[in-house]
Parts: sequence; structure tokens; C-alpha cells
Amino acid sequence: MRLGMGCGCFSIVLAVIAMILFIVLPSVVTDNETLNGLMGNIFCGEPDAYVNSSQSYSYRPGETTFTLGAGCQKPDNVIEDVSLTQSLVGGGLFTLGLLAGIGLIIFSAGRATTQKVKDLSISLSGAQPINIDYDGRIPRGNPANPPSPTGESLVETLRALEQSYEEGLINKEEYDDARKRILDKL
Repeated sequence: MRLGMGCGCFSIVLAVIAMILFIVLPSVVTDNETLNGLMGNIFCGEPDAYVNSSQSYSYRPGETTFTLGAGCQKPDNVIEDVSLTQSLVGGGLFTLGLLAGIGLIIFSAGRATTQKVKDLSISLSGAQPINIDYDGRIPRGNPANPPSPTGESLVETLRALEQSYEEGLINKEEYDDARKRILDKL
């Protein structure tokens, strides 16, 4: 669980770095040789040089429009515009990294919740806690030996199990398996 959440957070951090590198920095820093060299290696061919410029202007008081111009300057001083490509790469990497990170975090939290629900359903059935593999199967050599529930505790246990199934906390196979184990101990 921690590894998945850690990887998810790391993916989100990389997404933010991609956004800063491809969109924010080139629009703020226009004459930096290191940044221009990096962008030139990514977006321009060998003899071409990466150039960028930014402009801000206002149509109405209080409103400012900001534009980024990025291009590859050819040896004959013709500039080929790569602003859209740069924006798409930055936005795409940001979106993919963000979605991957959020997905990893949700998946990891879901796996942890599923494990807790399985542990709860086992304890509701009166069984001793058992280890469950990552894929949800009970390992060999570690069978569940729940005590025999009787009377009122049996009814309560079966109702709790049925409620867990109806609320979607366990699937039909898990419900049937737990119910069979409980009834087999009578």
C-alpha cells in the first residue's frame, strides 16, 4: 500500500515538474542558454536553435493577456513555430502524470480497504484472523478454523455477513465461502 501511494505521489510531483519545465519556465525565462539548449534538443533539429519570447498586453484595463512564442530558428533565420507542440507536450505529460498518480493512490487505498473489509468479515464470522495473500487468496497451510457459533451469535454473524454482501463490501464468491465456513462449523 505504501509503495503504491509513494509512487502515486512521485508521479504527481513529476507531472508538476513537467508543467513547470515545458510551459511555465519558457514563458517566464526567455534568454537562458541552458533552458534554450534543453528545449532545442527536444523540439528542434541539429542545426536549428530554439528561441522563445513572451508578450503581455491588455485590451481592457484590469485584463492582461500573456502569450508564449517558441520556435526553431533555421540557419537562414526562418523561425518554425513550435509553441503548440511545446504546450501539448507539457500539458500531456502533466495530465498523464497527474492521472497516473491519482490512479495509483486510489488503487492502493482501495486494496488496503479491501484487506480491512476481508479481515472484518472474518472476525464477524467468529474465525481467527488469518493471513491473506496480496491477490486475496488464503495461503495453503493456514486454514481458517472459526469457532462454532450458536444461537443468537450465529444469527448476528450471518446478518452481518449478508449486510456486508448487500453493501458491496464483499463479492458473491466471498459471501458464499464465508457463509459455508460458518455453517460447516455447526
